[in-house]
Amino acid sequence: RRIVKGAGGKSALLVPAAVFFLALSAFLGDSYSRFDFPLDDAWIHRVYSRSVAFGHGFEYNQGRQEAGSTSPLWAVVTAPAHWLEGAGVEAVVVAVKVIGVLLGLGVVLATGRVAKSVTGSALAGCVAASLFALEPRFLFSCLSGMENVLLLALWAGGSAALLAGRPFLSVALFSLTPVTRPEAAW
Repeated sequence: RRIVKGAGGKSALLVPAAVFFLALSAFLGDSYSRFDFPLDDAWIHRVYSRSVAFGHGFEYNQGRQEAGSTSPLWAVVTAPAHWLEGAGVEAVVVAVKVIGVLLGLGVVLATGRVAKSVTGSALAGCVAASLFALEPRFLFSCLSGMENVLLLALWAGGSAALLAGRPFLSVALFSLTPVTRPEAAW
């Protein structure tokens, strides 16, 4: 309790962030985890993302615009990773994973803010965020190259903004969820 209150509540953010990075390290034990994606869908997203990165819009096949991307916002968010292609495919994979990890960190911190807002306790926010940071499926998602972590970031950020009395930001974040995953519209 003293750690959380001692730094004016800043430790309430530092502790869950540290827990998140320590837990994430358990998923990075081999080179496959660091330099490849576990699901083929991540590579499908890479095709659309690469096309966006180089100014070709949403093309899966060169010269043909398509609406086949199930997560157009993920393709746009991760498009800059493809500017590293000159350094090799592994550089692109690592960049996409870094984007996922940064979004995951945002989810952890937003979870802490939501819990603190609901309970009025920085300690409760710290504990809730730290527990969420240990969730294996969440950690897997951060490194999967998939859009799940972007959807969580939008949802958690929208919830935190709503509870902080920022309704316009909340609506903006929630309105982006269907272009991250179509089923988020319901």
